[in-house]
Amino acid sequence: MNGIEKLCLRYGLGELCEEPQEVVGGLLHKMYRVKTKNGEYAVKRLNPEIMKRAKAMQNMISSEKVARAACGDIPVIAAKEWNGEQLLCLEGSYYMIFDWLDGASVYPPQITKKHCKSMGQVLGKLHAKQLCVDTVEKESGIRSLIPWETYLCEAKKQQTSWLAVYEEMLPQLLHWDKQVTQAIEQLVKEQVISHRDLDPKNVLWREETPYIIDWEAAGYVNPDKELAEVVFYWAADTNGTLEQTKVQALLAGYTEYRSVADADWNVVLACSCEGMLGWLEYCVKRALGMEIGDERERKQGVEQMLGTMKELRRWAEQTEQLKHWLTEA
Repeated sequence: MNGIEKLCLRYGLGELCEEPQEVVGGLLHKMYRVKTKNGEYAVKRLNPEIMKRAKAMQNMISSEKVARAACGDIPVIAAKEWNGEQLLCLEGSYYMIFDWLDGASVYPPQITKKHCKSMGQVLGKLHAKQLCVDTVEKESGIRSLIPWETYLCEAKKQQTSWLAVYEEMLPQLLHWDKQVTQAIEQLVKEQVISHRDLDPKNVLWREETPYIIDWEAAGYVNPDKELAEVVFYWAADTNGTLEQTKVQALLAGYTEYRSVADADWNVVLACSCEGMLGWLEYCVKRALGMEIGDERERKQGVEQMLGTMKELRRWAEQTEQLKHWLTEA
């Protein structure tokens, strides 16, 4: 009897009708589609290496509290509860269980102005709700610089295949990182609790309704900063180039619920790559075997690192144009 079968029996999900099917797309954890005699579920098996981290368990618990607090006029997929618990432990492994939703993520070129407006509305509602979750702490505004040069030294020691690409980009990484650190000090003056990772992969569409999934990054964020990040996620074409009509549609949806009249876009856009830099650091550490050591994780780390570097270059090329469009709005 495998772990998911035991999980189904322990928590009353019913007897399996067929073997669980792994769902492709998860970058950190594994997700399975599970059909039982009682229903259909999405079962997430959490990465055991990540769960060893000191704050991982509390972060997972807090993020699901945020998801539940956001429920209502925002379509949310939150983990099911048993005796008030959403993070379930079985034989040393951690799981989360969700009702299965027949929906799909959309990516360029399928993303339309209608999708963008809907996402603007979702984000505007989320920010306007002013969520309060007692286990989530505000950001301090104190951020250390990422040790990009240390990672370069390690890459040289290991003679990695991606060394030249990383070394070429190092001056830009150092510059952007410094910009982010300075901008954060100003942006922490206004914070709301939000999702913080509204990438297209974390939204499932059923007909015209977007359902927000994967809340594990949830926490406090400056709302204008998250808005800028969401614009980069949703308003670009297949080449990563922002489309003005999609930017305008997303802003139109957002400003139905929250004004951006007082936003300082110079500061906001200087900080809008923070999420990408943080993800890049994590991918570099995976590629070097510093985070999770097995070969599969290292290979995935390299792939994600190279992709994120490409996204950062596109971001840098388009911030001035986006600033103009945001100021007009």
